Amino acid sequence: MAKKKQNGDYSSENGNGPDNFDDIDINNINKFISKFLEHADKQFSKAGALDQPIVFGFNIRIGENGAPAVESFGNVGVQNDHVTFSENREPLVDVIDKGRETTIIAEMPGIKERDIHVSFNGRNMDISAFNKDRSYHKVVPLNGVVDEKNYTLKYNNGVLEITLRKQQQ
Repeated sequence: MAKKKQNGDYSSENGNGPDNFDDIDINNINKFISKFLEHADKQFSKAGALDQPIVFGFNIRIGENGAPAVESFGNVGVQNDHVTFSENREPLVDVIDKGRETTIIAEMPGIKERDIHVSFNGRNMDISAFNKDRSYHKVVPLNGVVDEKNYTLKYNNGVLEITLRKQQQ
């Protein structure tokens, strides 16, 4: 739950920015983004990382029970009021549950299909892709048990689509 401080800023319980937009208007979202970019610029200048590509974004969607869900993506994060930089980019990922099937869509431009690796660990799917210019990695939680050996993978114009069949229980 995002909590409003006296100066009008918002912070979440985990310190990674707002995670509930019930009381936040667009001006406060813009303020949050501006503060993030200002802080990132200071941190990257100190670390000398500004010569590397910086990818940061966030996706806001209506989650379960109609509550807003905010997820970030890219190779920039915030931990303990410090901006962190990673060689791996976290792709923007959508998980679409269609009853007996689950479709995962991940945006991973700049790679070839042969560079993509998919593996499973319990109720999680691990997606990674590496080439000389780019590196992507994302662990995707899955709803339910899926058939790990029988899935389809399509990759076109930087967009990966994986369709998994759920196992009947």
